[in-house]
Amino acid sequence: MRILICEFFQESNSFNPELTTRENFAYTYIYTDGELLEKCRNTQTMLGGILGVLDAAGAEVIPSCAMYSTAGGPVEQAVVDGFVRDTIAVIRANQPFDGACVSLHGATQSTEMEDVCGYILQEFRKELGPDVVISASFDLHANITQRIRDNADFICGFHTYPHVDFYDTGHRTAELCVRRLQSGDNLGLFYAEAPMLVSASTYTTMRGPFGELIQDGKRLVAGGKIADFSVFQAQPWLDVSCCAGAEVIIFADKDGPARSYVEELTSRLWRMRGTFRSNSSSVEEVIQEAERNTSGKPVLLVDSSDSVHAGACGDSAFVLQKLLETGSPIKAALPVVDVPAVEKAFQVGVGWKGKFCLGATKDARLTSPVEAEAQVRSLHDGCFINEGPALAGQSRNLGRTAVLTVGNIDVLVTTTVSQPGDPQFFRHFGIEPLFYQMLVVKACTSFRAAFERIAEKIFYADAPGAASPDLNALPFRHVPAYFYPFSDTAEYRAEAHLRD
Repeated sequence: MRILICEFFQESNSFNPELTTRENFAYTYIYTDGELLEKCRNTQTMLGGILGVLDAAGAEVIPSCAMYSTAGGPVEQAVVDGFVRDTIAVIRANQPFDGACVSLHGATQSTEMEDVCGYILQEFRKELGPDVVISASFDLHANITQRIRDNADFICGFHTYPHVDFYDTGHRTAELCVRRLQSGDNLGLFYAEAPMLVSASTYTTMRGPFGELIQDGKRLVAGGKIADFSVFQAQPWLDVSCCAGAEVIIFADKDGPARSYVEELTSRLWRMRGTFRSNSSSVEEVIQEAERNTSGKPVLLVDSSDSVHAGACGDSAFVLQKLLETGSPIKAALPVVDVPAVEKAFQVGVGWKGKFCLGATKDARLTSPVEAEAQVRSLHDGCFINEGPALAGQSRNLGRTAVLTVGNIDVLVTTTVSQPGDPQFFRHFGIEPLFYQMLVVKACTSFRAAFERIAEKIFYADAPGAASPDLNALPFRHVPAYFYPFSDTAEYRAEAHLRD
């Protein structure tokens, strides 16, 4: 078997005014050719899972390019064009292929395209031809469009949120590809869509009705009733006309009862839409909770509206402003993306003080900068290794980074964003979470995998930002108006389809 592998992974937030450039990808990684195999083999990543299966099957693996960026604004079209051009060059130089395993996010928008991942698969299909098996892995928050379904033989999404099954998802993706190539199958792609968008801060697979839904899908697989399934909740801050909303996909025998399974799971997903509500507290209320906290573990203030995992800029200093306004004595720590402040910190030097203007350097529409006297506590190159459990052992780069102390508050000021839900995001820079009464995390749900066990209490804060959980407060222009929560089509009925 001759198999192409590649990756283009970025989650887009349509309300983030800052575009994602090639430099943003480079902060995480851009691997080509043999470097892709060297860096991704035996790692807990999608490509690591794919390679684990292909290596065990004795496949000849032809690597193209792997590009991975943290979430952000739409991608510059030139970056997409370059990835497609380079991969097609590899395809043409190494024909023929039996299969292709592609790692994608699924909710990627560019400056010119609403459906980047569908476009990528379509271009690959044109080059590879109709008989080559294309199997693709996706984030749980993928927007699975008709173009994606038309051009990928197999579609596999994460089963966990917080996402901790990167490797397993890649493994499933490659297993289905190898299975078809080695023995053939009668698997059909069954799917149903529900017209709904829900904030990613309002659910988890760790518990609750959404978690139960995922477990029921796993039981169908374990019982041999279906071969694979995925449940997708489209990135809610992706404002595109091709929005698929929520979607259930099952791969199963074409002559079996898979249609009924899809309709039952999708109907349940639709019925639970009203449970996906954010219960938020004011920042002042969370500060008061932290003031009463004597447990030795931090209160977590979750600023999901500025979640960098949801594509916001991460540059809001709103919580810092509230801490200073209240004059609270609590020991607190929080992150802010602010390149000018980092540069000034390096000029001032460790141990010295200066007046800093913090925040709102990338998105000044919803928040304002905060002026404060600060001492430069430490300076760093911004590189750290994830502690996990998600992507444990993977290197991350925040760019040049400074820790500023404003009274009793430590501010982690970074050049860019990466993995704020991993404890090493703080620990590596001398901010030990257990030494603080309040810690600010800019994420939606991803932080729970690591932080639930060390936090005394967790509160979602009512704060402004491009990833606000109140979707009705954001200026959507392209998502169909009949989608929930913009309207509520009570007469909706799930209808399963079998892809031809």
